[in-house]
Amino acid sequence: MKPLLICLALLCTPTCVLSQGVVAFRNDNLTAPPDRLVRCIDMPMGLTGTTFAAQLLYGTDPDSLTPHPTLAYFRAPGSASPGTWSGGNRTLTGAGGVGTTIFLQVAVWDSGPNRTVTFDQARANRGYFGVSQVFSYQQGLSNPPDPVNDTKMSNFVGFTNLSVPCVPEPSVGWLLLPTAIVMWLLKRRTRHSNIGP
Repeated sequence: MKPLLICLALLCTPTCVLSQGVVAFRNDNLTAPPDRLVRCIDMPMGLTGTTFAAQLLYGTDPDSLTPHPTLAYFRAPGSASPGTWSGGNRTLTGAGGVGTTIFLQVAVWDSGPNRTVTFDQARANRGYFGVSQVFSYQQGLSNPPDPVNDTKMSNFVGFTNLSVPCVPEPSVGWLLLPTAIVMWLLKRRTRHSNIGP
């Protein structure tokens, strides 16, 4: 009985391992076209800054993606690779595997000086944030295996939709101030023109 249980456990192991995909979460290993860089309105050559975080979202349903817990960060200003983040391999728990199509998305935001600001906080505080389009991914299995090319995010397309921090809208009082000044000047002018010799 014991040898049978060992054989069953060994047969189950490849299935369990294959139910987890792996993706090379990086855009510096992708060639153009299309454009693979992340840009911002005030950084058109490519986003830089080591507080800018990139996070992988993944899943089998494009409308319900799971954020991977490991973040990557963009390169320092002056880098030879602006618009790219320093990433690495990510294991996709419960999704993917060789030959299985899943969906990915990249979220980017400014995580603050201590790297503690979350994506949701950046969005709520009107900080820098943005997301890529959802794209499909299928982990390959070359013969012989090619761990570099088999896990590339080949369908990733860069984006420029990072929101720039908004200038706060003026209050109603400040909007009415110019009108009040104009009215005061007109009234004063009318009073002076009615005064005769």
